[in-house]
Amino acid sequence: MHVQNDCHSNGVINITRDYLASCCSELIRYEERRVYDCNRLMIYSVLL
Repeated sequence: MHVQNDCHSNGVINITRDYLASCCSELIRYEERRVYDCNRLMIYSVLL
């Protein structure tokens, strides 16, 4: 299953941690620059 960059365009509202993790793993695979964005989103989603 291909995961698009929805985790960045939709923000963290209503996004589960599992979905965010899978999305980030795809981004890390294809675009290493996004790794930092993913880490920020993961932390932010936990704080919410």
